[in-house]
Amino acid sequence: FSQLFTEPFDSWLARVDGKVVSTFVLNLRAGNKPTEWVVVRLSPPASMAAAANSPADAHAGDGPVKIKSSPRVAPGIKVPA
Repeated sequence: FSQLFTEPFDSWLARVDGKVVSTFVLNLRAGNKPTEWVVVRLSPPASMAAAANSPADAHAGDGPVKIKSSPRVAPGIKVPA
């Protein structure tokens, strides 16, 4: 964390209103020591929380969204329907 940010982890966590979900140690490179990683759940900004409670978003998240897409195929190749 200190390699990317100038503030201490605990200060950053409080500033972004985050909660520690999990911590674990990873050995990512053979030549380096294992490093502790932290999974943080971030709270949405207040403006997003207010928007989520508006009537316009009453049905948001009610079900999965289906996205129809076509696979890319080289010219001349037939794809079964």
